[in-house]
Amino acid sequence: MKIVHVLSIDKGGAAKACIRLHLGLLKLGVDSKLLVLDRSDYTIPETYQYRDFSPSLKVRFHNKIVQILNVFKIYPTKNKYDYSRFLQNRPEGLEYFSFIKTPYDILTQDVVKNADIINLHWVAGFLDFESFFKHVKKPVVWTLHDMNPFTGGCHYAGNCKGYLIKCNDCPQLSGTIDPNIAEVFFNAKITLLKHFSNLFIATPSTWIKQESQNSKVLGKFNHYLIPNGLNTEIFRILPKACSRQILGLPLNKKILLFVSDSVLNKRKGISFLINALEYVNHIDDFIICTVGFGKIMLKNRIKIIELGKIQDEKLMAAAYSAADVFIIPSLEDNLPNTILEALCCGTPVIGFQVGGIKEMVKHGINGYLSNDITAKALGRSIELFFENPENFNNNEIRRNAILRYNNKVQAIEYVKLFNNSINS
Repeated sequence: MKIVHVLSIDKGGAAKACIRLHLGLLKLGVDSKLLVLDRSDYTIPETYQYRDFSPSLKVRFHNKIVQILNVFKIYPTKNKYDYSRFLQNRPEGLEYFSFIKTPYDILTQDVVKNADIINLHWVAGFLDFESFFKHVKKPVVWTLHDMNPFTGGCHYAGNCKGYLIKCNDCPQLSGTIDPNIAEVFFNAKITLLKHFSNLFIATPSTWIKQESQNSKVLGKFNHYLIPNGLNTEIFRILPKACSRQILGLPLNKKILLFVSDSVLNKRKGISFLINALEYVNHIDDFIICTVGFGKIMLKNRIKIIELGKIQDEKLMAAAYSAADVFIIPSLEDNLPNTILEALCCGTPVIGFQVGGIKEMVKHGINGYLSNDITAKALGRSIELFFENPENFNNNEIRRNAILRYNNKVQAIEYVKLFNNSINS
């Protein structure tokens, strides 16, 4: 059985989850390969970068120029793959919005031709819906790292439920030249998948599984719940004092850890954490420690230590071990890798009761969940945690996490799914 995983870029949370699955399968002896459009990490075994054999090289060059011009808010005449004009004047603070047309034909790649099964992951800007689903003859497994595969373009829908109906008048395109362009792509997805039956949906969380099953685009396909996994030998409990010394963190403070690729990502909710400490007693005893890109401009006296981006997983394990508690105030999330990592390091987690977070954090056992999405409610959960921190057993938290999130367990479940896709 030969598997090829398809991924747009080898950085970010979705990439991390995909690569961990790929490595887990290799450890099981599975013939697993990874195809990436934008490759930066050359240490991952059996990884191949997309090679363009078509005249679209000219298109790719044009798109690079367009991207540079767009930074300066210049929108030249577009080719058929460039839809950036539809994003002009889009509201600030929103996440990525992607389209279904790209100049790339994944099926031309030898690593795909030689595979028995294609496992799509985060493929925004890479997968061309039409060329792929019109011509692919192999079983396809699509691992949902966000909502984009079943929406008209957004990756997290917020309060919008358009993907259940028709994705018209998209709130994330409010103020643009055509808020209904999302409906065009939404309907195109439905049409292209109408007569396609060899598609299997893998979901890391029950939350995204239910959203996908209820959607008009992917609702008809079989869905399989398989949580993400990780190397539990790397993410493990390390001595707290030693971890703090390695990272240059104070030994006499209560440390709240916040981790995000971009700490300024509004969906990740750093503002809720900063404001939450205003509702905590003895505020001077606390420090927020952040990991990720971006600098926070404070308006209060909260002490923040910014560690920046940490690429090394062993050093990341030290960051989790150095913290008293990991805070994830996300407003919407699938199955965050950061929670997996924290729990495997025995670190309790506090967050809001949203998305897949409520499936991972067991209230009073491995952390706390705030029912209300407010800074005050989050502050109360933090206060509650430090009233009796001894209520949480780090070793027990890790033990339970290993049972569910070991990448060997994940890889075995994917092998079952791959076999099922071949035999269906």
